[in-house]
Amino acid sequence: MESKTDERRTFIKKTIAALFTIGSGSLLYSVIHYFSPKQIHIQSKRGYAGIFDAETNRAKRKNNAFLPVKTSDGHFEIDLSKLPDGESAFMSLSDIPVIAVNRGDNYRIFNATCTHLGCLVKWDPSGKRFICPCHGGIYNEDGEVVAGPPPAAIKEYKTEVSGTFVKIMVA
Repeated sequence: MESKTDERRTFIKKTIAALFTIGSGSLLYSVIHYFSPKQIHIQSKRGYAGIFDAETNRAKRKNNAFLPVKTSDGHFEIDLSKLPDGESAFMSLSDIPVIAVNRGDNYRIFNATCTHLGCLVKWDPSGKRFICPCHGGIYNEDGEVVAGPPPAAIKEYKTEVSGTFVKIMVA
């Protein structure tokens, strides 16, 4: 039969082991949650193109000044005349989130997905750069990585400008 001291030692050992297990599990959960990619669900019908709402990251259909139209050759065309110089607009080309930037003399269209973990990048007009809000990735105005964890540049789509209309080559 164990003595009272042995019973206390056993109880203390089991309590410390349980607390260590709970603490380790909490720490592991926090680390996994931090590094897991953010899930962005974009509900759209096949072929639909629209602008993203900055708050919800969901495509808006009403009051949309930037509505890309799918052309017969599979590309998209958009009138960006209402996009102010230096500003940007989020859009969806089918299920591809893109960001259009008005550079004054030309319009540039980039894939809006960060190459690190898939978050949506945002255009910083004052710094003329793209910033990923999830883990601090920074891309220059050409989409090349400047700082942070992204492993590659964001993709720029080829465009053909005809007046204020921009044809986006997605294929």
